[in-house]
Amino acid sequence: MFFRITPKKIKKWESKKNINNLSKALKDNRTDIRLSAIVSLSKICDPQEAVIYLVNMLNDEDSKVKMSAIAALVEIGEQGIEYLIDSLQKKEIRSSVQEVLLKIGNPSINPILDVITSKNKHYLRKDLYMIIKELGVDEIPMPDLPEQISDKNNLQIAFDQIEILNDCEAYEKVIKIYDRILNEYPRFAINEFDIRRDRAIAYCHVERYEEAERELSEVISTVEESIIRQGFGAMLGNKKSNSHYWLLVARFKGNTDKAMNEFMRL
Repeated sequence: MFFRITPKKIKKWESKKNINNLSKALKDNRTDIRLSAIVSLSKICDPQEAVIYLVNMLNDEDSKVKMSAIAALVEIGEQGIEYLIDSLQKKEIRSSVQEVLLKIGNPSINPILDVITSKNKHYLRKDLYMIIKELGVDEIPMPDLPEQISDKNNLQIAFDQIEILNDCEAYEKVIKIYDRILNEYPRFAINEFDIRRDRAIAYCHVERYEEAERELSEVISTVEESIIRQGFGAMLGNKKSNSHYWLLVARFKGNTDKAMNEFMRL
């Protein structure tokens, strides 16, 4: 027998706390029923459970339903933040989740910073950093670098910070740390050319193309001369390398398609 959901049944299920039937109502093809189910589930569910149902509704085809789910998630607030952060990895609802976290506001900041500075969910760092910047937080709390980067422990702290900042696409901050490493750490104890290459790549990301081209040209030239001096000239037969690609990106002022086409001809 056909089982038709009505607003009256929604109210009845709400009074009886029938979460199972209300969750089924979220899939009804009528907008008004889905809207009523969102309201009822928000009232009777534990916040940790409600947020799971509501996040799924962020992908609803009807903007009214989507906005209702966003409003309900904002109302839940702090208790739903952890699940919302995890939901950022779903492309189809990412922008809506970002909107919810922004509307929750300041209570979102510390949980977001905890994820940014952990190693567990590094793939979420970029999106999370964009959110806290919109909330007025530009600095990511990390262990302070010492006045002088002079030993391996300090160097590791610097590289850990670079990893986080790269994921956040905070490239100007990355460049400053590379500057310090090259200026302060003993050159014989680091791979100077890799560091200069990576700094030049960061230059490209912030459109400092002239500096990137100059740096990469010097790095490639010095490395090739070193290989020839050591009698490994045959290694230069294949010129393709990460450094060559980014040199072309710099030369073509960020046109990665043109750079890749030229790179494939090397």
